[in-house]
Amino acid sequence: MDLLIDYLKSFKLNRCCCLFSVRTGLLLIGYFNIIYDSMAIAAISEFLYSPIVQEVLDAITKEQMPFQNSIPIFCYITEFGFNVVLLCAVYRRDLYLLKIYLYGCFTILVTSILFYSVVIAGFDVLMEFVIVFSITYRAISGGGAARRR
Repeated sequence: MDLLIDYLKSFKLNRCCCLFSVRTGLLLIGYFNIIYDSMAIAAISEFLYSPIVQEVLDAITKEQMPFQNSIPIFCYITEFGFNVVLLCAVYRRDLYLLKIYLYGCFTILVTSILFYSVVIAGFDVLMEFVIVFSITYRAISGGGAARRR
């Protein structure tokens, strides 16, 4: 056990994806995400693409909202901003900006997990409630087919 703890204390990441240096890997990730976010914002603005966030909002609210695409666009703009912070941190070799990027990514991850788990749990609870209500209603009303005989 002590050997594992010593290894973890002295662990240093030298490669990204076993191919590139860490700096090159971070630059590739930052530029790829900026390009993807730009294309997603443009596609959502022109109603060409419907992200998962929009599908969840459409499932929750049945009526049309006045600013239907504002929440997904806000999400992608926030991610775009954090990717700009990542690129600035890599080019300036600034650990403080890199910490801001990591905290932002962690916050986005936790928020999305909580949001989707609430939606999924809400639909699951609703379906269980409908099943229990249906069984209870049939039991109270005499079973439907058995009553007609």
